[in-house]
Amino acid sequence: MEEVKDEIDSYTSVAEKWANHVLTCMKAELNIKEMSEDAFRDMLISAREYYHIYEDNSKTGFNVEVANPKNTWFLTTPDRKYTSDPTGRSRASYAAGTVNVMELSEIIESIPELTKDEIDHLRSSLQDYGLINVRESNLGNPDATPGIDSVMYDTFDPLVLQTRMMIESEMKENNDGLKDFLGLTNNVSSFGYKYVVVRAYWISKRKIGKLIYEDELGNEQSMLVDENYKKGTIPTEISLEWGWVNQWYQGIKIRPDIYHIKPYKLLDYCPIIGINYEIKNTEAKSTVDMMKPFQVLYNVCMNQLFRLLEKEIGNVASVNIRRVPRVKDGDGQDDIDIWEMEARERGIMFDDDSPENTKAPVSNQTLARNVDLTRTQEMQARYNLAVQLKNECWELIGMSKQRLGSVSASESATGTQAAITQSYSQTEPLFVAHEYVLLQLYQAIVDAALYVESAKPQSTLSYITNKGESAFVQVNGSDLKLRDIKVFFTNRPEDREMFKQLRDLAQPLMQNGGSIYDVIELYSTDSVRQMKKVFRSLKDRQEALQNQAGQQKQQELEQNSQIAQAQIQQATQQHEEQMAHDDHQKELDRESKEKIAIIQATGFGKVGYEDTNENDVPDVLETARFNHEKEVADKDFNLKINEIANKNKQAADQTALGREKLGIEKQKMQNDLRIEKLKIKNKPKPAAKKPKK
Repeated sequence: MEEVKDEIDSYTSVAEKWANHVLTCMKAELNIKEMSEDAFRDMLISAREYYHIYEDNSKTGFNVEVANPKNTWFLTTPDRKYTSDPTGRSRASYAAGTVNVMELSEIIESIPELTKDEIDHLRSSLQDYGLINVRESNLGNPDATPGIDSVMYDTFDPLVLQTRMMIESEMKENNDGLKDFLGLTNNVSSFGYKYVVVRAYWISKRKIGKLIYEDELGNEQSMLVDENYKKGTIPTEISLEWGWVNQWYQGIKIRPDIYHIKPYKLLDYCPIIGINYEIKNTEAKSTVDMMKPFQVLYNVCMNQLFRLLEKEIGNVASVNIRRVPRVKDGDGQDDIDIWEMEARERGIMFDDDSPENTKAPVSNQTLARNVDLTRTQEMQARYNLAVQLKNECWELIGMSKQRLGSVSASESATGTQAAITQSYSQTEPLFVAHEYVLLQLYQAIVDAALYVESAKPQSTLSYITNKGESAFVQVNGSDLKLRDIKVFFTNRPEDREMFKQLRDLAQPLMQNGGSIYDVIELYSTDSVRQMKKVFRSLKDRQEALQNQAGQQKQQELEQNSQIAQAQIQQATQQHEEQMAHDDHQKELDRESKEKIAIIQATGFGKVGYEDTNENDVPDVLETARFNHEKEVADKDFNLKINEIANKNKQAADQTALGREKLGIEKQKMQNDLRIEKLKIKNKPKPAAKKPKK
């Protein structure tokens, strides 16, 4: 029952296995890890993150990108947190899209349905860039309207051109008009080489009809038709009922005059997957927004500290200028320079307090006094305030100093762990929201791949995992149609802690019978379910070894018991033989003594007819009778001895046979144990099955 339960719990269909391979392959091919980090950084900065799934001409049929929050828009009902919901259980946005400024080459690459006429139209607009409206003149056209309106052309307006160039140049992230004008940069949006491209997705209705008709056999059949069906196309038409179903559409707008609109069939929900964090009843406020007040105050402290350092003079000496020695053939400035140079190079200053130098009577005044002009206290106060602001800022967003690795020597391990746990609890809502959006992205990837691959005769995947293992799977497209595959995953901090604790059991695992293969499986998997299988298999092997050891011990006890019984039987046999022999010897001794006594007393047997005991039997006959009885007793004794010997021989044969059976079973158990150990040691790593082509 345990094996059946495990088989039922671990059962997966072909489509589910295919979805697992697709998700693993797409994670590596699309570099989901880097995109996840980029999107999470967007949420920390702007409280928003978005992923965009769109169709392209790649081998997968679709691609995923991280949409810039400032270029993403959506329409939804109030207090909606997520823009898309693949599960369909909650309302999401009914329209969404992106606005990007793209170069012509990028437009051609990302929009494969763009026609040559549209590309030529975009290129021609560059020739007369700067005009109010780019149109060809009808000068010389014979079909032109005669009269005052016969010739139409666009006039050049410098003010309009300047305004337009300024507006387009503002779309650049790094605006440097002079370098752009001189052609020193590769950013040329101000000269018309870039276009505004708007991608839009919206939900609408699609007309669909239920057609009932008769087939060739006269049976009534039904089918669904689209709005292009014309009544009477099928001659055997019975009835046609029209209705409306939901349909997502996608549209692309390039400049004001190029449009592409078609149904969006890759997904049946909004392909802009994202979140506006904590938008209910308030404005979205990101982590960076909460840090901005502290950042401003921190900058003020640092700016004041910079200005104080500029004003810092330090300790200076106040010296009476008349005490400076005078230099021959020099002026007063030379005296000061030489005096300062001597102080710097020699570390000593000479004082000339003579009346000729000081022009005053000699006095015992001090040469110089120290004047402290440092601003250490002010700078230290600004720096301490800046540090306090930084710590308060980290505490506000949930990043304690213990989590950042700054642990003081006086802190206990319990206090440090409690601070880290509290920090994780404070920031966990951010990670949970990001992981739910990532779950929606995984679900969308599987749904998009399911739509693309189900249309193929066979879906083939061949890739290398992030563990360096090769994987291959091939599934018929018919096995994927009409399948509803769901993605579930979790990556909470407590789950990561559980993973760490389970992987720390590698050493005890090997000490309790685990192999290197089990340790590799433990470290190479990211699934708790797989870890449970590893520990379950180890538990089963340990129980099997314990059962084998118990059976072997039981057999040894039984063997010892049989040996003891055989020894007891052998001792009993020897005792019985000894007792029979003693009885026979006693009987012979008694008869011999009796005969000897009679012969010695009466001379028994000397006369043939003599009857000493007067029993009417001659003594000679009685002697013959005595001899006959002795022979009978000897025969009985021999028969009894043979019977005991045969009985003991049969018991010995049975004991030897039992010992032989026990030896064979013991050898068989040892062989089974040796084979099981070899299987565990040489167990190959499971590889993905390759279906037949």
